[in-house]
Amino acid sequence: LTALEAYAAGRSATVPTPSGGVWDAGRSGAAPAGPGDTQVVEGRSTAVMPPVGATAVQPAANPARWAPPPTGAAAVAPGQAAYAGRWDDEPDGDWGGAQAYDERHGRHHADHWPDDEWADDEWDGDHEVVEREGDPRIGMPMRSGLLAAVAVAWTGALMAWPGMALVALVALSAIARATDRSVTALVLRRYDYGRRRSDVPFAVVSSPWHLVVGAVATAVGLLLPAAVALASIYAVALMLAGTQGTELGPGAPFTLAVGGMAGLLVLWWGPGGASLRRGSRSIARRIVPAGIANQVVTLVLAVAGIVVALVALQSGESLTWAPFAGNPLGR
Repeated sequence: LTALEAYAAGRSATVPTPSGGVWDAGRSGAAPAGPGDTQVVEGRSTAVMPPVGATAVQPAANPARWAPPPTGAAAVAPGQAAYAGRWDDEPDGDWGGAQAYDERHGRHHADHWPDDEWADDEWDGDHEVVEREGDPRIGMPMRSGLLAAVAVAWTGALMAWPGMALVALVALSAIARATDRSVTALVLRRYDYGRRRSDVPFAVVSSPWHLVVGAVATAVGLLLPAAVALASIYAVALMLAGTQGTELGPGAPFTLAVGGMAGLLVLWWGPGGASLRRGSRSIARRIVPAGIANQVVTLVLAVAGIVVALVALQSGESLTWAPFAGNPLGR
């Protein structure tokens, strides 16, 4: 700001900066160098320090004396036979046995553990090792073909006799779940306590309780399959009424077949279906033996289901709704 005012008044706006140093040595009126001014260092040679004499080595107070390395042939190391039968600190000859060794080294001879110290019944009773059994159902035949034939036969029966087919489904589901619970309880009991004579009587006594629990599980497990089955029945009936121009018939055999198969799939693979599958397979293995009998029964059930379904389709309606008074789904 001061330079601008000087320039406006016609004076010189620049002020020479005082300098000083080695370059101003011969100039008159040279000002000393101020802080922040650039200074030129006068070139000088490198200073050489005076030479230092050799360091004196002080002798050690206790010099270590090292033995010179041995010369001549190396000694032969003793072989394993030199230590056979004795310790390094034992004299040659017979060492005298354990008792002589203890007496020689100041150790007292320990008495043997008395034979009657252990009680005879300490390892009896609960201390016996229990032989644990696994689940016998693992690795058994699944009988999937036989169960598929049962499903075909039930679907045909549903088309011809819907009421009786539904009652049979509820009863078989409860029995299968009760069977699974009974077999599982027996397997767990034998795994914990081993095989006992009371296993079969205990299973017989507890079977009513398993049947009650199986019935309750069936009632709860049928809620979702029933909803899916009803939705499928009405959806197929509505589709047929729209495409064929007929009135809505949710109780027709074809609609019952589609709804029954949809509900059966949800019942088998849906929530709670594991117990139904295990129990059904156990019953199938127990009732129908493997081999030719299994194949014959499977074929008969499949053919019977198809024949009954064709009869119901030909008649156009179910043969009877007993024990119901009529079609509860309406026409």
